[in-house]
Amino acid sequence: MVKRAQALGWRPERIHVISADLGQSGQDSGRPGFQELVAEVSLGHVGIVLAYEASRLARNNADW
Repeated sequence: MVKRAQALGWRPERIHVISADLGQSGQDSGRPGFQELVAEVSLGHVGIVLAYEASRLARNNADW
């Protein structure tokens, strides 16, 4: 995914990979990676979100 972001023109120092929640169910409430993603998007610090599987971000529509 990093290579794809770079191919889209993002500089390496501007790319941040969140992998803290790998292997965790979307039903788990204590997912620090998802919480970090939501916080950064909410604060306007994110220009783009790339994901292999977007359905893995949240199973609950309220989380979106």
